[in-house]
Formats: sequence, C-alpha cells, structure tokens
Amino acid sequence: MITIIDGTTHVDHKVRYANSLKRQDQLGGINGYNSSLFNPVSYDLDFNITGTLSKDEQVVLNEVDGGIWIIKPAYEYGGVGIQMVHDINSVKQALKQKQNNEQINAIQGIDIKKYGQFTLQKYIDKPLLLNNDKKFDYRCYVGYIHSDPLIAVYIPGYIRETMVKYDPESTDLMTHIGNGKYQRGYPNYWKLLRKSSYDMRLFKEKLLNKFQELKEKDYDKLISKLKAAMTYSILSAQDKFRKKKGDVQIQGIDIVMDEKLNPYVVEFNSEPYATPDNPCFEQIFPDIFWEWVDVSMTLHQFSKEYIIAESQKNPNFVCQFFVRQELCQFLVNDASGYNYLQDHDIAWIVQWLGLKVLTLATEVRILF
Repeated sequence: MITIIDGTTHVDHKVRYANSLKRQDQLGGINGYNSSLFNPVSYDLDFNITGTLSKDEQVVLNEVDGGIWIIKPAYEYGGVGIQMVHDINSVKQALKQKQNNEQINAIQGIDIKKYGQFTLQKYIDKPLLLNNDKKFDYRCYVGYIHSDPLIAVYIPGYIRETMVKYDPESTDLMTHIGNGKYQRGYPNYWKLLRKSSYDMRLFKEKLLNKFQELKEKDYDKLISKLKAAMTYSILSAQDKFRKKKGDVQIQGIDIVMDEKLNPYVVEFNSEPYATPDNPCFEQIFPDIFWEWVDVSMTLHQFSKEYIIAESQKNPNFVCQFFVRQELCQFLVNDASGYNYLQDHDIAWIVQWLGLKVLTLATEVRILF
C-alpha cells in the first residue's frame, strides 16, 4: 500500500487547487453549489514569467482596491513564507515591475525570487472569536481509504487558538495564524498549549456557551457546510486522481470561520502535522490514524468489483469495518454512487448567508 494518491496535488497545491475550483465553477458547479460559498477570493501571481501579466494579475493591478490580504508561496505548506498584506499597493508595484521587466521589489519582506509563484488570498478580517477574543482555525482531515473506487471520509480534527488577542491591524502573524510555527514563539507556549488546542466536542461546548441563542442544530449546520466544501473540492479535482489499488492518503484541511459562522477553506495539506507534542493529539490521533489504516488495509483485501457490488446492495457496506462508527462519514463513495452534495438537501446552504451578528456594549447576541 502507498500512502499518497497521485493527482491529489490538484487540491493541496494552491494554484492547482484554485484552477480546479475555477474549472468546476465554469461547468456550473454541483447541484447549485459553487466555490464562492467557501473559498476566499484568491488570485494567482507568477513572478517567474516577466514582461506580461496573467488575467488574475491584471485584475489585482486594475481592480483590487484595499482590504487585508494574505500572500502565500504556491509550493510551500506548514505556514512557510506566509505574509500579511495590509497595503495592496506593494503587490501592485511588484506587478508593474514584472510587466515592465524591471527588478521586482520584495513584497512585505518576501523573497520573490526564492518562491516565484504565489497565491494572494483575501483575509477573513471579521473572524469568529472565542476565548478572550482570540482567533482560531480548525484543522480537520479527509481520509482517502480507497482510490479505485474512490472512497473519502470526513475526519474531525482539532481547534488551534492563537496565543494573543485578535487585532486586524496587527502585522504579527502570531495574531492571525493558529499554526504552531508562529505560536511557538509565545512565552510559556507549551504550558498554555493544553488550553489553546482542543477537540470538536469542547469547541461545540464553548461555542454554545458563548452564544447562548445558538442551538445544536446550528452547530450541525456548520459541520454540513464544512462537508459540502470538502466534497466540492474533492470532486473538482477527482478526474486528476490516479485510480490504483492500494493507494490511500490523509490530507489536512485548514478552516477559518467568520463572525456569521460561515466556514472558509484556507488550504489542503498533503503532509499534515502529526508529531505527538500536543496534548490534544494524544486524544484524537490514535483513533484517526488507526481507523484509517485498519479500514484501508481491510478494503485492500477485496477486489474493486466486490467492493462495488456490496456497496450497491448496502451503501454503508464500508462502515462495518470502522470500530468507531461515528468516523464513517462519507464525503465521496464512488462504490455506492454517493457524494455529499448530491445526497443531501443543500439548497439551504446555497441560500444561507450565515447568522446575523449583533454586538452590543454589554453582550454579544446571534440572531437569525
């Protein structure tokens, strides 16, 4: 068995992922759903090619005005090379220099020559805040337990809070990104980590306690929106995946949520961090990885034809091999002809613009 599926770079490589989403959107989306519902506005910038501008680069130069942005090297992961951009004119200046074959100045200190190709992504500057007004992100997973036929499941993950209070004007990445790469520089980081990183059961409890007008059904809707976004991402690139018996994989997905409880996919990661140096990992990782390994190895014993035949008779055929049945949450199951977007009523997702947030001097209330 091989723990990577050729072609999944079309979701975990930033530029290829953006192109996959654009292509699927141009085909009309899926069941009324498209990437504008979960994908922050993004543009591809390629400084390896000079003397001309791509369509994306022309839009940035001529149409983008103001706002806070994040610029990320296209080929990196784990937070490497990321910078906040509070002044979009620094990007526009670099694009003009590229167009005129001039020496290109650094953008926010980023070495343009070193990375070459970037994604410029609109920053979610009104995020949902929990403990002491700190920003957080959610790292969840997609487990590809079989590649031919493709079977992908949603795997719950954990919350990563920042160590400092949120300030949209701050240029310190520790304020904006929950990734440990940036948070480890905080004094007493390892001591505080147990409180700043936790599983989704505790997140649900914190969410419902802070916003008391929220109900469990609202949390369930949030998870439904996450699954819809992940499914759309996979389906947009699925035709690029190599179908080969024994190829399996786990990808990490980073999610941010805005103040209206709308989730946005920041990126997919082909090599999600799994070093057991976080107390939260001790709780969730054994279940995640052993289930993924056990189910994948069990399915490896069967022929493609057998898996399809049994799944056609019983769409939950694969679930019998999960020790924890709650982890059998299909996003895509080609063996049974299932995908989350087609087998769920997602009309409400397309129509739902999120919760209305009303902030008063003495309280925060969330109203429908």
